[in-house]
Amino acid sequence: MNKLLFPNGGVPIYGDDFTFLDSAQRDTFKGVLFEVASLYNGYLILGGCGITIAGANFTVAPGYVLVDYEICRFDGGTYSTAGGVDGSFSLSLTNDSGGLKTFANGSTQNTWQLRKVLFNAGSIAGGPLDYGELSKHSDGIEVLLNQKVKSSNSFTMINGWSKSVSEPPILYKHLKQVNLNGELVPGTMLVNSWTKITTLPVGFRPVKRFKSIQAAYQSTLFGNCIIDVFTNGEVYAASTSATVWDLVSLDLSYIAS
Repeated sequence: MNKLLFPNGGVPIYGDDFTFLDSAQRDTFKGVLFEVASLYNGYLILGGCGITIAGANFTVAPGYVLVDYEICRFDGGTYSTAGGVDGSFSLSLTNDSGGLKTFANGSTQNTWQLRKVLFNAGSIAGGPLDYGELSKHSDGIEVLLNQKVKSSNSFTMINGWSKSVSEPPILYKHLKQVNLNGELVPGTMLVNSWTKITTLPVGFRPVKRFKSIQAAYQSTLFGNCIIDVFTNGEVYAASTSATVWDLVSLDLSYIAS
């Protein structure tokens, strides 16, 4: 992000230099929170602000709220339940008397601006942040991560095996969790003897070798075969009977490396 440079030998300081620093700091926080906050147009509860009800009053705990990508503090407060246990947040701009400065021209001006949020109890129209609709930071992260699903079908079948046309197998990866679903048309598959059938792409390979029994069927017959998946992505199959299967249904879940 932008930064203010002070070369050796001194340099005159002006008010807009501090404005430059302030903008750089705000832009840094916006960048850190941008992807999550953009899901909610720049508005989030970052922490705190929980509501508790006691008799005729409810209390909103102190916390921090993102307002148009700007981090602001909320000091908390207690409100009457007469207007409903709801409300909205709005930005409050006030001046701190400690920031009154006398300038070179003799004028006295405010230089410290306090930027906080207020809770407007029972008045959804009172501010841009509807508490009932406002999402928490942790919720935003969950939504964001749930969108990060990768998929791949870039693996080639060998030894006579092929992908089913109606239900071709696809790899889905969410974080480290991988699911391989679909159907395969068997080729060479010996009883209790392994045949290599494919190699999974990088990024979708298991962190540890595993075996899994999968459903197989042929006309009105139903049975199973064994699938063996290695950490290098190699996949092997073996039949548990002498039946020649038409299809093998894959439903594999594992942790990727």
